[in-house]
Amino acid sequence: MIRTNRTLVSALFFVFLSTGCGLYDGVFNDPVSDENDKNQLNNDNNDPEDPCEGCAGLCIDDQCRAVTQIVAGARHSCALLDAGDVACWGDNGAGQLGGDGGEHGTPQLVDGLEAAVSLSGGWEHSCAVVESGAVYCWGNNAERQLGGGDDVAQRATPETVVGLDDVEAVAAGYNHSCAAHGGGAVSCWGSDLLGQIGQGESDGEGDHIVATPTAVQGLFGGGSAVRAISAGWFTSAVVDSSGELNAWGDNENHQLAQSASELEYSSSPTVVELSGDISSVSTGWRHICAVVDDQLLCWGNNQTRQLGRSSIDDRSQTPSPVEALTDVNAMDTGWGGHSCAASDDGAYCWGDSSSGQVGDGQSGADTVIGTPERVLEQEAIDVGIGLEHSCALTASGELYCWGSNRRGQLGLGSSVDEVAQPQLVE
Repeated sequence: MIRTNRTLVSALFFVFLSTGCGLYDGVFNDPVSDENDKNQLNNDNNDPEDPCEGCAGLCIDDQCRAVTQIVAGARHSCALLDAGDVACWGDNGAGQLGGDGGEHGTPQLVDGLEAAVSLSGGWEHSCAVVESGAVYCWGNNAERQLGGGDDVAQRATPETVVGLDDVEAVAAGYNHSCAAHGGGAVSCWGSDLLGQIGQGESDGEGDHIVATPTAVQGLFGGGSAVRAISAGWFTSAVVDSSGELNAWGDNENHQLAQSASELEYSSSPTVVELSGDISSVSTGWRHICAVVDDQLLCWGNNQTRQLGRSSIDDRSQTPSPVEALTDVNAMDTGWGGHSCAASDDGAYCWGDSSSGQVGDGQSGADTVIGTPERVLEQEAIDVGIGLEHSCALTASGELYCWGSNRRGQLGLGSSVDEVAQPQLVE
């Protein structure tokens, strides 16, 4: 997603540098009942020689690093750090952490990547935009979603996406990726099985691979700039500078806000009619959400109540407000059946919580939270959610994660399988 408030990063740096010791205030009770597991989650912050004691960000290689953005893939997480570095943790089965070896339970710097300005987490791949406007991607490349033009199955180190040098934001999807160019154009690459690349042609069968970035056809007009971009399961979406939302790809669950019986998928952008100024959009597993006049609207699949409304319909083609949620700073529809939002008065989540990913202390099979639960009381400025885990970044620079930790995706450095309430990542 393209950030609409460019002062946010500099403000966060100011808080980080001026406070320097934003400690977790203990608002949340430790959800782990076993004393041994509690010890696994708690770091010893009483060592007078600890160089990261009181760190408000992440302690990496004995240095305290400020976090400015958090993103998540299915079972991994990545953070944009000060000085343009990137750290990732969790599952590394396809090289999505940006390095060789197995999974990492704590944040590790991505090698060979400098001067990053924004990130996106795909299902099993990750992408970053750097200061020059180039894009780097790494991880799973089975459907050529890394955009390098080669047929390598996966790549553990960041490599340049072919032909991109003026990109403002990148969006990594399930098996495709998209980029917003400075001039207002959008290009996508990877799988085009259900038209998610936006080439105006796809029959929904067989192999449809676009190995390098290709311009999306029939988008906007008149050179309108891109305000926000998102790539999801088999759907893509962009918002232009006038606040118009276009989406294309899979419509099986009304993701394009049209009847699935009349339109199975679309290989060309279609306008999603919303009243108001649209500032951001997130395309998830099978549902979409957009911030309209600071209010969050969602539509699509609702089998696990991920649309955040009282209605128990399995799906909806009508964008409707998420209940009792306003002043949204950021949101994410993630890679599973839940959603989260960052707002001035905290972080909220709702939907599937089978692994505690909603963060209100509940977990277990068939656990569903139908309306937003406030899981963090601090002002939240960003959220990133995966298949069964969630993370939130506060205005003071602290990073919290919760949900499944079976691949180390919470960054806690412990072997605890899941945590049903937010935990400070240090």
